[in-house]
Formats: sequence, C-alpha cells, structure tokens
Amino acid sequence: MSLLESLRLAFEGLKANKLRSLLTMLGVIIGVGAVIGLVSVGTGATHKVTAQVESLGSNVIVVMPNGPRGRNLRVEDATMLEVPVTSQSSLVVWTGRSTDTRVVGTNEALPAVDGSALAVGRFLSDQDVTHRRQVVVLGSTAKNDLFGLRASSSASTRPCGRHGWTR
Repeated sequence: MSLLESLRLAFEGLKANKLRSLLTMLGVIIGVGAVIGLVSVGTGATHKVTAQVESLGSNVIVVMPNGPRGRNLRVEDATMLEVPVTSQSSLVVWTGRSTDTRVVGTNEALPAVDGSALAVGRFLSDQDVTHRRQVVVLGSTAKNDLFGLRASSSASTRPCGRHGWTR
C-alpha cells in the first residue's frame, strides 16, 4: 500500500465518521491545552517561590538556640558564624530617660547580609569588633526617646558612662 493510498483511506474514514472524528480531535485539543496550562501554572509558581526565597538572601542561615532536642549556643558556636546575631527586648536608660527597645548584638557584617542602611552616622566597624569597643547603633525611635531632638546629627560618638554609642 502506497502513502497516497493510505492518505486517501484515512480521509474517507474521517468523512464517513464525522462525529467520531470531531470528538477525537476535540479530546486531543483539550488534552494538549490542559497539559500546556498546567505546565505554565507550575512554571509560574516555581518562579514565584524562587523569587521569594532569593529575596531572603541565599547566604542567610538562621541558627536558633534551645531547639526541641538542641542545646544552648556557646560563644565558640557564634565565632563560627559569619554574622552572629543575638537579640532581646530590653529597657535602655540614659540620664534619666528610658525606652523599651530590641537590643541586637552582632558584628560589622550585618548590613551586607540583611540589606539595612543607616540614615545618619556609621555602623559598627571591624575595629570596633576587634577591639571589643562598647558601641551601639541607635534606631531613630530609641534615639528620639533617649536624646530627643537635641542630639546633634554631626556627632557620631558620645560617651555614655563607660560605653559609647554610634548613630
């Protein structure tokens, strides 16, 4: 049987069974459309989840102490981390004024990891960390609560007892 004869028989079969041919074509079209739609939705969801994970920073791993079966973290554990961070709520007092705020202990690399920026002043330096200088970076709310509007924006460090603060 030649190719031409095979095509002729196929078209005769399609003409003889028009409804069956139409339903078969409709099934194939719907099936292909459904597969294309599902693949598109899956790809879109993958891109969205990937973008959300990337926005967290691919270089960030959070290590929490006191897990269900874990132990407390030690200073030696923190030295192995590139950016150790410890945080707790605390009452901060300076010359009779106080504010409840979150106190964070970290090193100079934190802004590069979390993308934070300062409005005024500077962040901790590697020299502050190396020499274990006792400095703080104040947020605007804590600064206003403790110093009001009188604190000069040109001064970067002021003594506070035996501690310094940086803003």
